[in-house]
Amino acid sequence: MEQVISYLEGLLLGRGHMYRSQHRILIEFPHKNPTLPGIAHCPQCGWLATGFSELKCKNPECRRKVDASVKKIYEQHVDTKKSLINAVIPFIADAINCDTKISTGTYSTHLVIDFPTVSKAWNRLNSDFPYGHNHHDFHIPENISRRNRDSKREFVNGLLDTAGFVNAGGWLPRDGNNGHGRMRLYFQIVRNWNLVVEIDNFLRRDFGVPIQTIDWGHPNMRSAGGSEGRAASTSREHQIKIFPEHMTEFGFRITCKRLLFAELLDHNQKVGFDRRENWFPPRVISDSRRKPTHTAEGDFRLPVLVRRHFDAFWQINLALGCEYLQEVAERSANPEVFALTGDTNSNLKLRKLRARLAKVYEEKTQIARADLLSSAAPKQRNTPEYETYEPLRKWLETHLRMNYDVDSVAWITADQNLTNYLSGLNSDALNLVENLEDLRIRPDIVGVIPSTGELAFIESKVTNLNLREVGQLLGYCLVAQPRLAFLISTKLVDEHLRELIAEYPELVEFGNGNQIRLLRFNTTTTNGPEGL
Repeated sequence: MEQVISYLEGLLLGRGHMYRSQHRILIEFPHKNPTLPGIAHCPQCGWLATGFSELKCKNPECRRKVDASVKKIYEQHVDTKKSLINAVIPFIADAINCDTKISTGTYSTHLVIDFPTVSKAWNRLNSDFPYGHNHHDFHIPENISRRNRDSKREFVNGLLDTAGFVNAGGWLPRDGNNGHGRMRLYFQIVRNWNLVVEIDNFLRRDFGVPIQTIDWGHPNMRSAGGSEGRAASTSREHQIKIFPEHMTEFGFRITCKRLLFAELLDHNQKVGFDRRENWFPPRVISDSRRKPTHTAEGDFRLPVLVRRHFDAFWQINLALGCEYLQEVAERSANPEVFALTGDTNSNLKLRKLRARLAKVYEEKTQIARADLLSSAAPKQRNTPEYETYEPLRKWLETHLRMNYDVDSVAWITADQNLTNYLSGLNSDALNLVENLEDLRIRPDIVGVIPSTGELAFIESKVTNLNLREVGQLLGYCLVAQPRLAFLISTKLVDEHLRELIAEYPELVEFGNGNQIRLLRFNTTTTNGPEGL
C-alpha cells in the first residue's frame, strides 16, 4: 500500500483537492488541447524540423521543407480517460478499498476517489497532508525521505501524471553531436511557491536529478523589463524544466504522455548531448543582468518571502529555502552579499553594495520607464519613427499577400516583446507558436505567412543605418528565423555600409541563404520602401 499512497500523494500535490468531511479526493488531469503533436524529423537527414503548418529542417546543410504529417498525433483528451480506466484506477484499487468515478471535460479529466468511513488510506492521506485543501497550498509530506526508493519513485510518477508536461515545442536551441535541439519536460506548479523548491530539493537530493532551470511566475522574471505592472504577473504558474534523459527512472501512467516522453528521450539520445546543464551552482550576477524595479514586485498577493526585488531566479529559490543554496550561503564569505550577488568569495561591505545596487536599479528603472513612455501610443505618435509604423505595416501586409499568401497579416509589435504580443492575441496563439517563450524579442513590425507559419520582420529607423542597427535585427532573426527581414530607414542607406555588406554578405545572413534587406522609406511618397 505504501507505493500506492505515495502515488496518490503525488497526484494530490500536482492537481489534487481534498474534501475532508466527505472522505473524498478529486484529481484533475489537464489536457488543454484535444491532441498532442509529437516531434517532427526531416525524412532526408533525420534532423529536427520546426515551424507552423509547414515545417523546415534545422540542418543548415539540408533546410528542406517537411510535411507536418511526419508528426505523430496523440489524442490526449480520449487517451487520458482510457489511461485512468486501464492503468491508474487498477493500480490504486488493487491496494486500497475505494470507489472511483471519472468525469471528462473539454480541458481536463477528473478522477473522484471516495474512501470508506473507516479507512487506513484516508487516515494516512490526512496525516501526511494535515493542512490545506488543494494543490495550491499542500507541501511534500515530511516523511517522504524515510520511504523506500520504490515509494519515492511512485510519488514522482504521480506528480508527472498530473503536473508533468511533455511538449515537442519546448526544446532548447542546443547543438549536439548528431543534430540540433535539446528536448525538455517540465512540472507546472500553480500558485504553490514553496512546492517548487521542495520538488527541486527532493529530486536533487533523493535521485540526483539536475534541474535545468526554474521559470518563476514572479514579476521580475516574467516581466523583467519592468514595463508590465499587470496583476497577472503575481499569480502565474511556475515551471520546473528538466531534460528527459535525467528522468528515465520514472514513468507516466497517462499513455499519451508516456509515448511523447519516449519521443523526447529518443531524440536527445540520438542527437547526443555531452553537457550536463544544471542551474546549480548559480552564476554570479553581473550589473548587466540586473533588472529594473517592477511595479508589482511588492504586490500583497505575492508570498511575503518573495515580495521584493530579484535579479535571478535562483535568488527566489534561496528566499524560499533551497537547502543547497543555504549550504552555499553558509560557507560563503558573507551570506548576505552572496544572496545579492551569487559571489561566495566577496568581501564587499553590505552597506556599500546596497548603495551601489541602488544606483544600478535607479538607472535601469529610468531606462525601462523611458522605454515604456516612448512605447505608449499617445507618445509614439509624436515621434518620427512611430509615424513610419502603420504605413510600413500596411506595406508589409500587402507585400506578403501579393507574393506569399493572401491571408497574410502584419502587426505593429514595437511596444512589447513578441512573446507577450502573440500571447495576447487570443487563447490559441500560445499553441500555434513553437518555443513562444524564447521569442522575447521586439521587432517593430511582424508579419505572418499562414500557409507556412513563417514570420517577416521590419525594423524601422529614422537615422542613418550602421552595423549596430544591422546587429540588432540580426539578433532577432537568429532567434526566430523569419522568412523575410527588412531594415528600413527614412535616410539614404550609407554607401559605405552597402559596400561593406557586398564584400562581406555574411554580416546580414541569418540562415538558409536568407539575408536582411536594407531599404529606404521616403515618407513623402506612398509607394512604400525603395530598393526592394
